Amino acid sequence: MITLSITFKANKVNRYPKLRVFVDQDQMEEVELSNDSQIVSFPIALEDGEHLLEIEHYGKTSDDTIATEDGIIIDDTYFVIESITIDQFDLPILILWTCTLVPDWTGLKKPEGFPSELAQVLEVGTNGVWKMPFYTPVSDWLIQKRKQRNKRLKDIPVYESYEISTHSMSDYILTDDDHKVISEIRNLLDE
Repeated sequence: MITLSITFKANKVNRYPKLRVFVDQDQMEEVELSNDSQIVSFPIALEDGEHLLEIEHYGKTSDDTIATEDGIIIDDTYFVIESITIDQFDLPILILWTCTLVPDWTGLKKPEGFPSELAQVLEVGTNGVWKMPFYTPVSDWLIQKRKQRNKRLKDIPVYESYEISTHSMSDYILTDDDHKVISEIRNLLDE
């Protein structure tokens, strides 16, 4: 049994967002957020392999948005996924950005040209379902993701010599010892 925790930041016009949390299409939680910042946690037993976390935002009406006559939003009811922890592992932001949001405009007017699916969205203002795939065991998955990222980084040229100026972002030149330590770390990550 592991614990899955989601930290939300929320904004309300008349009421806080209502959410349903699903893992592999099984509803785990149903909650109306009650604070500007809130953590939703639950225990879950999962087989090793691929899983899908879904957070459904539902029940939002046009009364939950304040807009000008021109359609410019002044205030809105929404939530932001600040962080997700699975089995005591905080998921890196790059993994959170593997998400998609499928808006549900039932009973509301869909803005002209609004896409049917949005990628890399952590702020959810529309009714709809936010989705993020993940794998268990989480520790193995995170290590594999790090290794994949490091392999891609090896193909990127890095320029280590430059003239230091007042516009430099860094004023440190790597020493031979620094290069040795970096090489040892790379070798450990490649194992």
